[in-house]
Amino acid sequence: MEKQRWQKIGQIVDGALEIEDKDSRTAFIKEKCKDDRSLITEVYSFIHSIEESDGLWEDLLNSNMVIADDMADEMSQDSGIINHSSPESIGPYRVKKLLAKGGMGNIYLAERKEADFHKNVAIKIVRREINSQVTIQRFIQERSILSSLNHPNIAQLLDGGITKDGRPYFVMEYIDGVPITEYCSKKSCDLSERLSLFRHMCDAVQYAHTNFVVHRDLKPSNILVNRDGNLKILDFGIAKLTDGKLDEKTLIQTREGYRMLSLNYAAPEQITGEPVTTSTDVYSLGLLLYELLTNERAYSLKNKNLVEAEKIIRESEPKKPSLVNKEWQNRLRGDVDAITMKAIRKEPEQRYESARLLLDDI
Repeated sequence: MEKQRWQKIGQIVDGALEIEDKDSRTAFIKEKCKDDRSLITEVYSFIHSIEESDGLWEDLLNSNMVIADDMADEMSQDSGIINHSSPESIGPYRVKKLLAKGGMGNIYLAERKEADFHKNVAIKIVRREINSQVTIQRFIQERSILSSLNHPNIAQLLDGGITKDGRPYFVMEYIDGVPITEYCSKKSCDLSERLSLFRHMCDAVQYAHTNFVVHRDLKPSNILVNRDGNLKILDFGIAKLTDGKLDEKTLIQTREGYRMLSLNYAAPEQITGEPVTTSTDVYSLGLLLYELLTNERAYSLKNKNLVEAEKIIRESEPKKPSLVNKEWQNRLRGDVDAITMKAIRKEPEQRYESARLLLDDI
């Protein structure tokens, strides 16, 4: 399914799901699809898959299971060998191996079945056992967000579709890279090289903000660098559209009692449930900058329970980078210390107003 058609299906499904009356919904779909019978079938197939799976993940949504898993390991990595639960194919793509398992879906390395198409792609698909309505709606949201972004440092959406058993998937460019912190460690990157990568990261985040999108989950595993040193930001699965014209239903907020975020890189306002803005991404950028400068996280949450971790995020002040990394102490003391600490202020209004201003200072 080509990108434009996949985007059109998503827009129609999004609108249809807002209409409770069956006759009104049918009329809406007919109006949007015109005489395209194939399009009508695809839209109804998508809606059916959402409605049939409703309620299967409610208990999980009201628990701290994902948060606990996140504290132990943000993203479990697979060995790369296809196991019995991995599909042989997804749509027209042949699955090569499982790349990662996330809270909402699995990500596979795949390639197009046709002989004249050999480019590797990454396919994200809702996991069968958690195929709930809220999960599928998040996929719809992520697809919509990805299709609107076009930046050299943001992973591109290439294609999408629905599996035979009614699960949505989308196809992204495959980034053969490692998390930015791991890349800098393995390559023994100096300060200038690390700041150069950070500037690319800021530029991509600023671009997203300019397009009314807040990522909300910036962390090393979502920021990959390939062997050529090219950086890509991934996973806009919990991103939030910031267009003031959109209401809370359109934004598909997280349910009460469940947070779709990573505690190690979460801002205080995400912990307390306050409004999330572009300043939230600035905070996460500040934490990533801190880690790039010191090779340590600003806050150590290891072996801490949820209450302890939240208290640290809300109240603790980390040491200045120059006091942690003695090797670069003279280069970090002063301006770099000040820039980093301003980006991770507890109060959103005390941080940089934008990723662009943070970028300019760096």
